[in-house]
Amino acid sequence: NMNTETTTIKIINMTPHAVVMYKDGQVAMTFESDGVARARQSDEKVGTLLGFDTVRSVFGATEGLPEYVENTFVIVSAITGNAAKASGRRTDDLLLTSGLVRDEDGKILGCTAFALV
Repeated sequence: NMNTETTTIKIINMTPHAVVMYKDGQVAMTFESDGVARARQSDEKVGTLLGFDTVRSVFGATEGLPEYVENTFVIVSAITGNAAKASGRRTDDLLLTSGLVRDEDGKILGCTAFALV
């Protein structure tokens, strides 16, 4: 249960772009970038299928990811979240974006929810 309405929380955006949150079709909040947490991802060939390589993604160590702090959440990319999880870091403070909001050309404007890693 992630109901934190009565607790003071802090959200840090460790993606390279602002995260714009929409509620009821309107911009409700914007989290400017506070830096960038990254993880290396490489593909390891495991075989072939119909003549195409079949690979498994391997995640390297995360860089720039703050340590866990109670009541502080960190917005990260899916790759960074997966790498953190694979490395054994606790991930209950990590947030991904969800519920993408797009313009008529399909460009992402923001999102309506956070997803847990």
